[in-house]
Amino acid sequence: MALVGTASWFRTDGAIPVAPESRGPVDTPSDAEWLNAFGKLQVQGAADRLIVSGWFGDDDRGNGTPVQRNRMQGGTVTVAWDRVVAATQLAARVSFSPNSFDQTFSFVAAGRATETLTSTQFIDVDTTRAVVEAGRAIPRGYLTARVMSSRASADFTDRRTASTIE
Repeated sequence: MALVGTASWFRTDGAIPVAPESRGPVDTPSDAEWLNAFGKLQVQGAADRLIVSGWFGDDDRGNGTPVQRNRMQGGTVTVAWDRVVAATQLAARVSFSPNSFDQTFSFVAAGRATETLTSTQFIDVDTTRAVVEAGRAIPRGYLTARVMSSRASADFTDRRTASTIE
């Protein structure tokens, strides 16, 4: 059995992305925080092997005002199995990847004293993939049978709103 993993994390309070002479009450630092992680487990026997792996990421960023933000989350989990039966090699792979992204947009008034939320966008995407195969050496080559499936779904929502922050 083998197990490996790693993770990283970063955070900053950021800086205000507007020149000091142009700043107003709505200007804030462009902060950021993200986390990434990866892990893998492998179990191997005399005739077969199982591998489970996954990675994940989370990102949250401010864009320099109280309203404008970007947030992402996502990852992938994969299971892989291989087995040798007599002279036949069998394999199966399945993976699932859920991902989401949210972002907000605003209108900043002249003088940068007020900010109005204009839109919030949500994007969710899920992808599932699977492969099953069998292979065997034959006198003049190698014969493989494979079945594959892939499914992806995506949802995009744009919510128009109006609220003012002063």
